[in-house]
Amino acid sequence: IIPLCKNKGYSIALLNPLFEFWLLLHLVDISTYDHEKIFNNDRVNSKKRYLDHELSLILGKYNKKKDQFNREIVSFENLQRAVMQEALFENDLNNVIDKLGGNMSSLIKEIVNF
Repeated sequence: IIPLCKNKGYSIALLNPLFEFWLLLHLVDISTYDHEKIFNNDRVNSKKRYLDHELSLILGKYNKKKDQFNREIVSFENLQRAVMQEALFENDLNNVIDKLGGNMSSLIKEIVNF
């Protein structure tokens, strides 16, 4: 899909293991976390995986449903933190599939003037 997007001039953003990693980057000093635990994102109970659980602990609750998303996560200050912290991980679009990281900040920088 990456070559197809490039050929059509589309920007693409990927996160590994999933979008909740990007949200966590907004909220915490990621250097205090076990990167392997984040990458594996194992189940911590029958309902939640590690990243969902961490977001729930930090926010008091975390729900992916549209009407229940905590929009306070996405402040300009938190967005800056996420962009800076994402740089500590794999950012190459071709390599992020196999490693902890993402290139969401590339897309954000296209939209927001940093």
